[in-house]
Amino acid sequence: MELDLEKVLSTVAKGPATLTEVAKQLGVQLSEAESIIGALLAHGYLEEVEIGPCSLCPLASACKTGGPRLFRLTERGMALLRRRGGRNS
Repeated sequence: MELDLEKVLSTVAKGPATLTEVAKQLGVQLSEAESIIGALLAHGYLEEVEIGPCSLCPLASACKTGGPRLFRLTERGMALLRRRGGRNS
């Protein structure tokens, strides 16, 4: 399945998104979303959002993942989306 770059960037432009959210919005498997996110990170269109500990989660002390990974557009990603005519609202 070939995805339109604008659709991927528009999905993340709505706000920081997890891999699961991206996969669901794009209608792809989690592994495919991970590959897409990895490529966009490598090209500087996305960045990972640093989040603090999940202090409100009752499982925080037992969690080994450190919480969900969140991604957002970089300035470069927003500029590309604007050039392609996408919305970043």
